[in-house]
Amino acid sequence: MFTDFHSYSLSAKEAEERREELKALNDAQLCWHVKTSKWEEYAMTEDERKELVLDAIADGLYAEITELPF
Repeated sequence: MFTDFHSYSLSAKEAEERREELKALNDAQLCWHVKTSKWEEYAMTEDERKELVLDAIADGLYAEITELPF
């Protein structure tokens, strides 16, 4: 619980900043970096990402996926 107005105000400001950061991230287009032990590729759509993951699985590779704002 909050003990004073200052703590409450600070918490409210931090929560608002987190909401703004999440909104900016959601508004940005994302891309994915898919890396295996044998190859690395970038995917610009979720379908491309899924295809790269399936390719890795078919080759018996572990795919490390990093989501990046574009």
